[in-house]
Amino acid sequence: MNKVLILGAGMVVKPMVEYLLENNFIVKIATTTREKADKMIRDHPNGSSLRWSTDETEILEKLVKDHDITVSFLPYRYHAQVARTCIKCRK
Repeated sequence: MNKVLILGAGMVVKPMVEYLLENNFIVKIATTTREKADKMIRDHPNGSSLRWSTDETEILEKLVKDHDITVSFLPYRYHAQVARTCIKCRK
């Protein structure tokens, strides 16, 4: 389990991203504010970002399928959508 998808790039995301990258996890941050994500990744070879919006459900499903674990830092109203997608993808 080394591919982690993080949804959102708010202030509380940075410590998790730093920890995961320092411990050789592959991290992708999907967010509407890609610039914030890129600042957290700081050109680390195991980090990447993607501009993504919560209404792009097909992209969410593909992202979840391509990662071992998904962590949602989205506003609470999106947690059910993310949880349903994770269940559907058996993640």
